[in-house]
Amino acid sequence: METTDTKSHLLDVAEHLFAEHGIDATSLRAITSQADVNLAAVHYHFGSKEGLVQAIFARRLDPLNADRLRRLDACETAAGDIPPPVEKIIEAFIHPALKRLRKNESKHFMKLMGRIYSDPSEMHEVCHNRFLEVSRRFITAFGRALPHLPHEELVSRFKFLVGAMVMVLVDPLSRENAPPTLAETHCDLITKETPLDHFVTFLSAGMRAPCSATASSQSQAEGVPS
Repeated sequence: METTDTKSHLLDVAEHLFAEHGIDATSLRAITSQADVNLAAVHYHFGSKEGLVQAIFARRLDPLNADRLRRLDACETAAGDIPPPVEKIIEAFIHPALKRLRKNESKHFMKLMGRIYSDPSEMHEVCHNRFLEVSRRFITAFGRALPHLPHEELVSRFKFLVGAMVMVLVDPLSRENAPPTLAETHCDLITKETPLDHFVTFLSAGMRAPCSATASSQSQAEGVPS
């Protein structure tokens, strides 16, 4: 196996095992055994287990986030001196992820992300750090488009947006694999094939909703302009 192939193979195997068992519970020995390589290969390509984890997230998240930022830059440029519409900001954020899901680029990575979001102990700093710039850019863009909302409210709504998107990404029910009981209740209507506009319309309404009295009072009490 060539060097490049060995590196890619290790990434694929590690990603699969991390998704199935968790990052902390998966040993390098388990990865090298499954990949049929020796431990030296991991140290040669990645330096350590942490380096391997970083490489997995870099492979999937860096192109995704670069795509998001390119789309956000484009919609801000198109809008000129005024903020871009909320719909365009949301589309810039969720479309790259849905596009990759529809191409089935990595069902294992989607499962790994689901595990990370559902289990805080799996939230490695390397994953969190890869979303910092993107989160800040998009929250700033939403702040320009929705200036009436306090910053804390924008952050909360952005988290709700991310949560809704993740639910679709990590659990894309389909008519082919949904249990009969779910199919009977039409819970399989939201799938990875659902049109982008469906998500954008729903999420835009949530982002544009008036600020609740409770949130406004709390922000004023904390000295946050509303």
